[in-house]
Amino acid sequence: MTTAHGVHEGAGVSAADPRAGATPRSVPAASTRPSVAMMGVHLAALWALAYVQPLYDLLGKNAAFFVARDNTGSDILIFVLVFAFGPPLVATAVLALVNLASRTAARALHLILMTVLVGTLIVQLIKGVSDSAPVVIGLAMLIGAGIVALYARSGGLRSLVSILGIAPIAVVVLLLFFSPVNDIIFPSKETTTKAATLASGAAPRTPVVVMIFDELPTMSLMKKDMSIDAQRYPNFAALANSSTWYRNATSVSDGTYVAVPAILSGLRPHAQLPTARSYPHNLFSLVGRTYDIHDQEPITHVCPESLCTARPSGTRSERLKSLTRDLKIVEGRILLPKSLAKELPPIDRDWEDFASDAGGDGLSQAAAQTATTGSEAASASASGQPIRVAGTDIPAQRVRAGRAVVRTMKPGSKPGLWMVHYVIPHVPWRFLPDGSQYVVDGPTMPGLNDQIWGSNQSLIDLAWQRHFLMLRFADRLLGDAVAQMKKTGLWNKALFIVVADHGGDITPRGSRRPVTKGNFAAVAGVPMFVKLPGQRTGSVNETFTTTMDVVPTVAKQLGVKTDWKFDGIPVDEPHPATLLRQRNGRTAKLVSMTPQRFLAQRKRYLGRQLQLFPSGLDSLFRVGPRDDLLGKRLSGGGAGASAGTIANASLYRHVRPTSGVIPAYVTGYVAGVPSGTDVAVAVDGRVRATAKTFSDDGRQRYAAIVPPATLHRGSDRVEVFTVRGGTAKLAARTG
Repeated sequence: MTTAHGVHEGAGVSAADPRAGATPRSVPAASTRPSVAMMGVHLAALWALAYVQPLYDLLGKNAAFFVARDNTGSDILIFVLVFAFGPPLVATAVLALVNLASRTAARALHLILMTVLVGTLIVQLIKGVSDSAPVVIGLAMLIGAGIVALYARSGGLRSLVSILGIAPIAVVVLLLFFSPVNDIIFPSKETTTKAATLASGAAPRTPVVVMIFDELPTMSLMKKDMSIDAQRYPNFAALANSSTWYRNATSVSDGTYVAVPAILSGLRPHAQLPTARSYPHNLFSLVGRTYDIHDQEPITHVCPESLCTARPSGTRSERLKSLTRDLKIVEGRILLPKSLAKELPPIDRDWEDFASDAGGDGLSQAAAQTATTGSEAASASASGQPIRVAGTDIPAQRVRAGRAVVRTMKPGSKPGLWMVHYVIPHVPWRFLPDGSQYVVDGPTMPGLNDQIWGSNQSLIDLAWQRHFLMLRFADRLLGDAVAQMKKTGLWNKALFIVVADHGGDITPRGSRRPVTKGNFAAVAGVPMFVKLPGQRTGSVNETFTTTMDVVPTVAKQLGVKTDWKFDGIPVDEPHPATLLRQRNGRTAKLVSMTPQRFLAQRKRYLGRQLQLFPSGLDSLFRVGPRDDLLGKRLSGGGAGASAGTIANASLYRHVRPTSGVIPAYVTGYVAGVPSGTDVAVAVDGRVRATAKTFSDDGRQRYAAIVPPATLHRGSDRVEVFTVRGGTAKLAARTG
């Protein structure tokens, strides 16, 4: 017989038992059952080990994640506590309610929850044994059920789990007090620095403009003679003609959150947070309150709060919802078997908004709204060229914030410091040259797996094309800033420095960004232009400068007197002929290369680049296997029209080129053909792009970019043909 408390009444005899020879015995451990409260402790322990610890360990090693997202200390504290303790508390409350009705049902529910948690732990241990998610999950749950069955019978195992009840507290304490996250939640008092002064004692008066582009290799700007391709990038070419172009400049890190602080501090990258507390001696504190500071830092927070207004984005509720949404994806990538994890959005191409990596919902809504309201997305540009940025996605918000800073570029009562970091042309590539965006359906970066490119050359070509188109947008943003400075009289007065934080690589089977010996020239080589006040003629300087030289150069040009120690050197001073070094963000190790090998590797890279995309504008839209079909009409009949699809087909019925959304990225599926089949995309009857099919989760997908100018205001007819030999067959068309 069992009592309501789960102890078998006949299992032992008390010392007062009158029966002769009776010997007192304790209640066997196997017969004890945990109370509801202890059930909750056990669930909390396993929840912490299965779900909380893997995520918090990753966040502790990547605290810059919170800085890049503008999360405040209270945001982080709320999330950390709720995620660690909220689910176990809810589960305990449910168990308590069920227990009121049936102790047996409460026990059964408790054991089921324990099985799920133990099974989740087992998945993490065995997910490499098979590519089949059902096999891995089924095996893990089977093992979990066996362990929980033993738990139900073994008092010793239950005691061990009780001891593990400290796990949630331990995991939280480790993250909050023994990781770099501590510096965000409990910041030390901000280091204050005096404003720099001239050697004569007067405050500096020279306006300073620093513009940082993101993931821009120098080679992407070059022609065969290593000059800048003026047809593609007229504003970079014009800047080179009126500044000093340090053509052999290299960055010191392949990751933005380390590379940008190195630019803004003149110090070698180290593994601290990208904040003013980690880098108190920086570009902003160099001039302090003697300058009006205008700062756009979308990922770093190097500018001290005492000099730059703190700008947490959105309300706390919005930030917490966004944080939770993104960390669910991160958690899934940590816990799930590979076959399921790969279906989740990538988390290594930006710091937030992972689920809308392609800008699908926001851009589609923007296009639909424009179609119904007729509103325009073009905004004023000092250069006279319209810049159209639509949507509410993170990349669009960043561009608009940067342009807002550009519009403040004008002389004032105090000298100004303008620092703008455009996260352009960083992946995911989806901006067109005028700032319009296209919606990407399916894989956001076809051909890229994690940070490694595949061997499909047609997808490599598509990647180059998208990169070059987005780089042309970077060129327009540069032209907008220069035009603004000229318009307001700032151009001749200012010290103007343009640089990129790091480059990137697009090579079959190559690493996109983590720097290696094999991609060093592409990832480390970055553009650097320095225009001195009053400078009117340009020159090319072959000195091997680094991005750490920016702040020392500013200090020298302003005539600053300071006892700060820099790792960088003013660009016009001798640089020792030493090894070039860049920090690999994944391994935290330095990759080195001699200057001579760097130049040779860059020359080889540039040769391959120009073979695929010769200089000028014509080659940008001639990518694809069948450029002989471009401009031609195809007649493939209508019988096969149901054999394929065109994603976002509704966008082609309401095209408004001035909206900021142009559906130039044409993608979808075709059936009944193998991978590598030629595809032609026609707009209003003429072929405008060609591509090859590729496997996407077992189906054949195509993806191509048509010239934006071929999509006219109103409704456009888009047709997709498969082309095999000399025969074209209609696979899909818009309505």
